[in-house]
Amino acid sequence: MGNQILSECSNVLAIEDVPAEEDAHKGPKLMLRVGVTPVEQSLGSILFPFKAGEEIGILDLQQVKAWDALRWRFEQSARERSAGRSTQRRPSWPDSPRCGLRRNYYRAHVLAADGQGGFVEHYCMLEVISDKQQRRMENIQIDLEDAKDAASHAHRFNLYLSRTLANQHGATAVDEEVPTLKVAAPIGCFVVGGVAANVAAPGDAVLLAPYSAQEVHKFVYDGSEDFNELPQAFFHYTACQTGGNIFVCDIQGVEGDDGGFTLIDPVVLRAPRPGIRDLLGVVVSGPGQGSGGVDQEGPSPERFDAVHPRCGELCKVFDPQRRSAHQRKHCGLGVSCGVGGA
Repeated sequence: MGNQILSECSNVLAIEDVPAEEDAHKGPKLMLRVGVTPVEQSLGSILFPFKAGEEIGILDLQQVKAWDALRWRFEQSARERSAGRSTQRRPSWPDSPRCGLRRNYYRAHVLAADGQGGFVEHYCMLEVISDKQQRRMENIQIDLEDAKDAASHAHRFNLYLSRTLANQHGATAVDEEVPTLKVAAPIGCFVVGGVAANVAAPGDAVLLAPYSAQEVHKFVYDGSEDFNELPQAFFHYTACQTGGNIFVCDIQGVEGDDGGFTLIDPVVLRAPRPGIRDLLGVVVSGPGQGSGGVDQEGPSPERFDAVHPRCGELCKVFDPQRRSAHQRKHCGLGVSCGVGGA
């Protein structure tokens, strides 16, 4: 699909085409026009069939109590800002729209044109920023980028699992036998109509994700959750493969009957690129003594140990000494230079 913004599309669903629910009075709850679809099809993604420019009708919206875990990150971020980050004993969430702008989540019954003169129905997740003034596309663009990057890392992790199984059990092992992690990839939409103005108004930018499960569980959050080896190994694997520079955090969603996981709204933390101030800080102060210190909001050994307190057997295959989060600290900079580490 790839970064398409309001391009022309033949699958246009007009408001009058959408059958109204009994309590809707004048039509659908919301009408959306697809704006941005950045995530590509891969082994790590679950996608909608919608294209940029297509219109979607939402027949019904429900708030799901079992989705409350989605709000924990925003609640924790608010507490951190209120208490002051300097008092925190654990790594903080970044002060960004991904963590600082509270969201409302709705299970949406969606109707869309099938391109052949008929309709297709979906149950999915609608995500709306609580602050009406902040419902802009630039504030949800980072959600889309995080989903894109998380799906890319999940694709590589799933390939790794497939190769590992093949090596252990021979060439007869097939992909269908391997449990996988897939990100329910959201799309960015604009509200163009509907009667549920209390949820979102025309012009608002919202997110829609192909997530139909009626529960959300935390798998990698703060280290207190039940240990699930596959998502924990995915977190560790991504940190390992990126030299400790990228963490896929707040890994949440649902486990399927086949042992695979569908993930929703993961947060990708990226180490900042070193600038001239970082270089001068190392030269003047020595490694580890620059003004920047440990980035408590991004990837760090402290965050790694907090959210991934122990390894399973799968982790020990690709990182037996658990050194992933420390690779980028050898020379005092937020980069992996290859000096000082085995």
